[in-house]
This record gives sequence, C-alpha cells and structure tokens, in this order.
Amino acid sequence: MGTNILHKTKQCNCGVKNSPNHVHFNIHDTHSLDTLAQLGKTALIGDGKDVFLSHKDKKQEEKPTGKSTLIKRARAKYLTQHIVRSLANLNSDLQKAYWNTYHCASILEQHETKITAKYCKNRFCIVCNRIRTANLIADWIPVLKKMNEPVSLTLTIPNCSGDDLKDEINRMKNVFEQIRNMYKKRGVTIQALRKLEVTFNYKAKSFHPHFHIIIDGFDMASNILLDWLQRFPDCDRKAQHIQRADENSLFELFKYVTKFVSNKNGIYIRALDTIFNVMSGQRTFQAYGLKKEVNEDIEELISEIYTDIEEREASWVWIEDDWIDKSTGECLTSYKPSEEMTKLIKNINTS
Repeated sequence: MGTNILHKTKQCNCGVKNSPNHVHFNIHDTHSLDTLAQLGKTALIGDGKDVFLSHKDKKQEEKPTGKSTLIKRARAKYLTQHIVRSLANLNSDLQKAYWNTYHCASILEQHETKITAKYCKNRFCIVCNRIRTANLIADWIPVLKKMNEPVSLTLTIPNCSGDDLKDEINRMKNVFEQIRNMYKKRGVTIQALRKLEVTFNYKAKSFHPHFHIIIDGFDMASNILLDWLQRFPDCDRKAQHIQRADENSLFELFKYVTKFVSNKNGIYIRALDTIFNVMSGQRTFQAYGLKKEVNEDIEELISEIYTDIEEREASWVWIEDDWIDKSTGECLTSYKPSEEMTKLIKNINTS
C-alpha cells in the first residue's frame, strides 16, 4: 500500500532458599528504555516486559529514537485495536474507554524528524503500556539499586471467580497492610515496591490475583512469606516464590497488570473485561519505605525524535496495519502482521 520512508541505519521457584549474597542490578543503558518496547514478542502479547510518567497536557521527548520503535509500535497498535474492538462490543462499563484506546495514536504529526502522537493512557492499551513500562523502569532502577539485598517475592492466594475477584483483591491488600503494620509497631521498616497483577486460567475459568514484590532483605521477605501463609492457610505453599532479584525480576514487576494472552493462542475477551473493570481505580503499585512516589501515568502528548526517518512535514493516519500519508500514499513503517499475529487475532474468544 505504498512505500516505506524509513531509512536504513545501524541500530545500535518455588520454596525458600538460602539467603543470597549482596546483589546489584546490572542495567547499563537507561536511556534506551523508552523503547523497552524493544524487549520482544512476549512484551507484545502481554507476557513480558512492557508499561505511564507524570500527568501533564503536553510532553516532548527530545531523545533520539530508532525506527524499530515505530515498527514495534505499529505491531502493538494493530493487536490493541483488535482486542479493544472486541472489548467495546461487550457494552461493558468501560466501553467508552475501550473506544478511546481504539483511537490511541491513530494520527502522528511529523515535523522534520520529530513525530508527535496523542495517547489514551489506559492500562488495556498495549501501545501505552510499552511507554509506561520503560518510564517506570528508568525511574525505579536508581532507587532499587540502592537496596542492600533486593529479593523478588511473589504472594498468591487461591484462584477465585470473577464475581469474587474485587473482594479477594481487597482482602489481599488488607492482609499485606496488617503485616506491614505489625512490623512497623516492632520498629521494623519494610522497604519494598509491590505490584498487583491478575491473570486468567482459561481451563478452570477462574482468576488468579497475586503480588509481585521487590523487597530489601531475604530474611524480611522470608518472614513476610510465612506471615502471609499464616493468614491464608488455604494457600498453596508451592505457588509462593522467593528468590534473589535481578533484571528479569524488575521487568516482571513492571509488565502489564494482566497477560493479554491466557494460553499460547487464546485471548479471552470477557475475562479481560472482568479484570479491567475490577482493576479500574485500583492502585497497581505501592511503595513502602522508599523515597519515591510511584507514578503510573504517561503524558497525553508525546513527541519523539527519530534518527532514521526522512525529514518532512506530514500527518500520518492509521489505516488497517500502518500509518499512511494520505497525500502520497506512503506507509510509515511497512509493518505487516506475521503469520503468528494473524493466528492470534483469529483466536480472539468472545464467548
């Protein structure tokens, strides 16, 4: 459907284990994180490393960015539109927000090599989540690197029905606060960053709420795990995880609030709608004893400079699977859905 204007340029377990040695995060280039979109296919389908900044009306990112960012953004938008169109057709309470996401970044305004887009900022937008993840990781790496002994802790409860999901999440939050207050009364400060996530078990048709936590101190993490199990005696001990934290732990913490794909090929629309409705208004991140406010928001307008696109004045409009310059018929990225993507779209389950 036209030519590609992008120039070719080089672009750059379970169980309590013995306490690990002191560990540091080893991430050298935080400037490349805007496009932690670049973390791969798993990020695209909601299984990995993607995610908002302080809320203002306008934002300009004067940081040079490569063409691969635009290609991955096109792929994310393509998948997002198919998912949220099915979500909007459910006529749920979030219908208006779903349509807002459908139009996210549908028009790109280019001035020379700078491209500006308007973003919906919704949690169920894969495009916005890629930006959110990159911002959160860039903001929080310096804070978490100061921990003496960063530990990854996952706390779960038994799966529940969609009707019980909101109450179970509130119960989890209340129990964690009880544990924290117990230590506070003893004069012990917990230093941790906690993330709420919900996944869907397509076989059991049940929901799995859980916490991903980065916490300072293996002993502290182990004690909190034991306190958690005392308060949730019906929990499966093997479903709780504790291990020393690394870069992957950080990505796990900041990825989507849910996996968009429940198994290798399935996207369950009604389950996603249940999760997004329950998570609406919920605080996903909570910091304890850390000198930083967690901000999940991104800017509505973001401008980025690209190092490898032709200088021009243009408005690019999303049509089907790419942004098109209607005056010339040129494609911005020449993205075409892969066979895997096509199969994924065909397996969107609305029943």
